[in-house]
Amino acid sequence: MNDSTHTFHGKTFRMLRGSTHPEYSVTCFETEENDFRARYFNPEPGQVVVDVGASYGSYTLAAAACGARVTAFEPEPSVFVDLRRNVEANGFAGLVSLHCSGLWSEAAVVDMASYAPHWPAGTITTPFNLVPLDRFNLQRVDWLKIDVEGAEEKVLQGALLTIERCRPVVIVECHVFLDADLADKCSRIFRDSGYKIETVHRDPCVMLVAVPS
Repeated sequence: MNDSTHTFHGKTFRMLRGSTHPEYSVTCFETEENDFRARYFNPEPGQVVVDVGASYGSYTLAAAACGARVTAFEPEPSVFVDLRRNVEANGFAGLVSLHCSGLWSEAAVVDMASYAPHWPAGTITTPFNLVPLDRFNLQRVDWLKIDVEGAEEKVLQGALLTIERCRPVVIVECHVFLDADLADKCSRIFRDSGYKIETVHRDPCVMLVAVPS
């Protein structure tokens, strides 16, 4: 199966099987994120979504299918090619801004293996160029989704001004199997910013859904 159709909140979109890790590119749409995404991710037409660690686009495509505008960050060049193919296959180029870079607390070049030793080494082709989200000076963000394989705290530290200014709903996948305290560290950032936090256990990670109070 190289091409499949998915439904999200009554909207449909296509997904093309990825070239870097084909089986994972399918499961992240069909099983790994599907139930959680359907329950907690509800972008509306005209809203602005920032997808950090967009991978093959399960959040990006779902948001664009709903009529939201998306800024998507994916630092691995080989995966970025497949993400762009998925966006173009759906005719979403006018809704989605793509960046072949990742986010961090400051501008840096980082080897993914330094923070994500669980990730298959053969699928990482180069050190990542990383920048803070605050550098983009975004004036509106309604949803901020972060799935960065263990670098969640770093990404949040580089997004503090954006979160304070825009007050988005934030979804963070905390890779607690790498750092048992990671969910607590990320939660502390939101508590200091006046957010209400729901913790959802999705083995082997912990999901944080932070809603501005």
